[in-house]
Amino acid sequence: MYRKGLGFVMVVIMAVAGGMAAEQSPYPIFTVSHLSGTMEALGPNFRATSAALGSEDYQTAKERITRSREQLARTITFWRQNDRDDAVKILRQTVEKMDALDELLSMEIVDYGAGTALLGEIGIGCGACHDIYRDQDPVTNEYRLKSGSIE
Repeated sequence: MYRKGLGFVMVVIMAVAGGMAAEQSPYPIFTVSHLSGTMEALGPNFRATSAALGSEDYQTAKERITRSREQLARTITFWRQNDRDDAVKILRQTVEKMDALDELLSMEIVDYGAGTALLGEIGIGCGACHDIYRDQDPVTNEYRLKSGSIE
């Protein structure tokens, strides 16, 4: 009799645990703090990409754009969680431009003009998202999420 009771308890525990796992979000929680930290790391990497490309240090530019892409792509989770499809669209397009620049920088002979054009397009994508969702402090030049950007 004791064994039947223990078996029943185990079945209940497994069912509850399974139900809790099913209710969890398929994506990790990505907070405003995570977004801010990621953007603070992304900015210097992207500026370093630009500087390296400008000095035709293509290996460094490739390393920096790869890191920038990793950082930017991660922020899609934040915007998806907050139902901002326009931000997700902008980010995906910008990540695609970063991929194209990475591919260009992987070529044996790099087309400098095409690289700077892609860098400009990436900057436009970043600017578009910032125009909608970010404010820049006029004193510190630091960015923060605009009030009302998320609920």
